[in-house]
Amino acid sequence: MMTVDLALVLQTFRLLAAGLLVAASGYAIQHRNEHVAAAFIWTVVSLTAWGWLTMLPNLFGPSFVTGFSQTVVSLGAAAAGGCAVVFWFVYIRRYTGHRQYATTRRVLVMLSPVGVDLVIRVLMVTPLTSQVAPVSGVLAVVYTTLYLYLAALFVLGIYLLFRLTQRYRQVPITQVAVLGVAIAAPVLAVLISTLTRPVEDGTTVSILPVDISSLGFLLSAIAFMYAIRTYSLFTTFPEAEYVARDEVLEDLTEALFILDPSNQIVDMNAAATDLCQQPSEDTIGQPIDAVFDDLSHIPADGVQRTTLQTPTGPRQFEISVSPLQDGDNARLGTTLLARDITAKTTREQQLAVLTRVLRHNLRNDIDTALAHTNEITDPDVQTTIRSKLHSLAELGTKARDIDEVVSKAHEPRSEVDIVGVVQSVTEQLAGEHDCEIEVRAPKELRIVSHRWLLSRLLTELIENGITHTEQPTPRINVVVERANRHDGPVRITIADNGPGIPAHEQTAMHDGAETPLEHGSGVGLWLANWITESLGGELAFDQREPTGTTVTVTLWSDSTST
Repeated sequence: MMTVDLALVLQTFRLLAAGLLVAASGYAIQHRNEHVAAAFIWTVVSLTAWGWLTMLPNLFGPSFVTGFSQTVVSLGAAAAGGCAVVFWFVYIRRYTGHRQYATTRRVLVMLSPVGVDLVIRVLMVTPLTSQVAPVSGVLAVVYTTLYLYLAALFVLGIYLLFRLTQRYRQVPITQVAVLGVAIAAPVLAVLISTLTRPVEDGTTVSILPVDISSLGFLLSAIAFMYAIRTYSLFTTFPEAEYVARDEVLEDLTEALFILDPSNQIVDMNAAATDLCQQPSEDTIGQPIDAVFDDLSHIPADGVQRTTLQTPTGPRQFEISVSPLQDGDNARLGTTLLARDITAKTTREQQLAVLTRVLRHNLRNDIDTALAHTNEITDPDVQTTIRSKLHSLAELGTKARDIDEVVSKAHEPRSEVDIVGVVQSVTEQLAGEHDCEIEVRAPKELRIVSHRWLLSRLLTELIENGITHTEQPTPRINVVVERANRHDGPVRITIADNGPGIPAHEQTAMHDGAETPLEHGSGVGLWLANWITESLGGELAFDQREPTGTTVTVTLWSDSTST
């Protein structure tokens, strides 16, 4: 019958554990550029140091470590073991999306109990302290407190990992088990081996007859290497999802994808699952361009339009891309929001056709009709028809203006002297109309705005007061000022002496509803309202006594005033 040499088996375990711990450290360091790899690397490196220092006497023989060196090795092993558990917990915190609780300052605070324990261990081996009777009792309390602290970190870390598996289908329960074994195995093995260590009279504390610490480190090294090869330990998607899921992901009716830095899908909402036409389990983990060919070149951020195949056929989508970043501005991934704009695109095409009809076809027909009015002999009928045709021509011009405003609304802004724009507009209108315009404004007032849109807005509002008055001489007062003396929004007030704007038109613009344009100012006021909104401002109306209207334009902008 073959006899097993237990000492040889244990030495083999030690050699394997020592080698695999070094290999695991090297394997982890290869991922040093990954987002959450730093804490993981520190965990494996600390555990490797702990394992080597613990197994050192048995690897090279008791005579290799004696006297002072034995004390140093013992202290180093205790410190490395405590650090390994703390760094493991820090890694779990960062991995599960709680980066704000794993800053450098907080890590140092979490390491402080290990430091206190190390200091006490150093004091214990000094000749003076070791002779004091109460020291052993104090040390027992300190050691017990530290072990309970490290045990609490382990339990909380396992809880966070388990909670992650409940929330995210791509984190399997086996990953929790492997990471738990990786840190628990050496802790338990060393603890049990410490309790079974021989005492001075030659007996042992009989839990186990041999030192099994090497087995614990061997299991830990195998678990870490298996985890690195099998699971996404360094992906940023748990943190990215932690930021996005609870607040926006599941409540959106639009399709939302969470991508990692390599544009692989790490999560998606129900609308995105419907859009992909396959179960989310088959989609998560794939590159986004493997799911949708038309998304092979997505920008880092911004908006683009594309056509995607859906269960109801090809549809037009607006793809909004935004980076996900943590508090340190490190890129965690990307959110990709797909909004179905098929109806919106169709509406834009319809508006474009309508605008073209108003600008070209209608204008040509009106010019033809005006030419034939000369054949009408009744002057009253001729005047009436000409007036109506000119109103239609003006409507076509407004449609052209609306088209131009829409095209310029998205252009970049720049610094504009608003007083200069007001003076330019009022001088031009005073030369074109028989009217009186008074301007009260500072010498210069600069804001960040769009010069053309601002000029078009002022032209529309001032000209509206000029052309729709029933007074012999239209009078317009324009005031430009700050809402506050030195800062705050810019306020432009335009007051006229006309009949006032019908209440139904003011109400329609305030409520955003359509209304019959019984007054000639209708389209112009809508145009002014749209321009004001595109400039980030506010438009308000007030009736004057005994007659007239006051229009106030309020503009907010980062600006400087002189």
